Amino acid sequence: MSLRIYLTLISALCVTAISLQGQSSENYRFSILWNETQLNPAGSYFSFQGGESNDISSVCDMLNVSSTVVNSGTASVRLIPVRTEKLKWDKADPPHGIMSEYRFTYEITEVRNQYLLNAYLIPLRISGAGELERIVEFRLETESEDRPPLQARGPQNTDKSVLSDGDVYKIAVEKPGIHRIDRSFLESRLGINAASIDPRNIKIYGHGGGMLPESNAAPRTDDLAELNIYVEGEQDGRFDAGDFILFYAEGPDKWSFDPTNGDYIYQKIFMIPAITIS
Repeated sequence: MSLRIYLTLISALCVTAISLQGQSSENYRFSILWNETQLNPAGSYFSFQGGESNDISSVCDMLNVSSTVVNSGTASVRLIPVRTEKLKWDKADPPHGIMSEYRFTYEITEVRNQYLLNAYLIPLRISGAGELERIVEFRLETESEDRPPLQARGPQNTDKSVLSDGDVYKIAVEKPGIHRIDRSFLESRLGINAASIDPRNIKIYGHGGGMLPESNAAPRTDDLAELNIYVEGEQDGRFDAGDFILFYAEGPDKWSFDPTNGDYIYQKIFMIPAITIS
């Protein structure tokens, strides 16, 4: 039995229609070019250009298509066959892995600030007694609810780390309290040429010590938080021999009270503040 479909697998054509109530739908159209049916001792095998062997069906290729979706709030994806072909199946047993409905799954992933739709399809189904149906052309229709774009994050989130600009240096804090950084520390411990920096551009960041909370709903800073500092002698724009920086930071030991069971919890996580100089 020689079977052929005369369309090739092409890139998706997307037509987006925006509706009311903050919802939108997108349509992605695809075509398939089937190969001649292969006959082997195990029976017929249905393949097409760009198809992949798979664990779902031993008689038909799987189609894997990817396309960028416009809206990050895509809630569902629907397979809509546009054009199909009927085939005769004269064997007593149905083909392995082929059901009365097309086997279709999908996932949406975020890659490099874009949302990608990955769809997986076995484009062959049992349409009746002694008959198969395969897809020649189909559409994927997505239903979405509008969400803020990736760059429109809330005020508690950030797209750019505070450590992305300037020179960054890490220091260790061994115990809670007010800590002092002088010119000697900058030069001997951090290797900074103190004569070349403006102390008014120095910032210190940290996260407050202790472990992150177990609950994802617990509020916490999305990035390192800037610490309050006092810089002696910064008015002249030079870090002189008598100048210094004072800041408060937590140490590695942290006690917290758990009101649910009345216990005190001890944590030992080193806080490593970061100094930036721009």
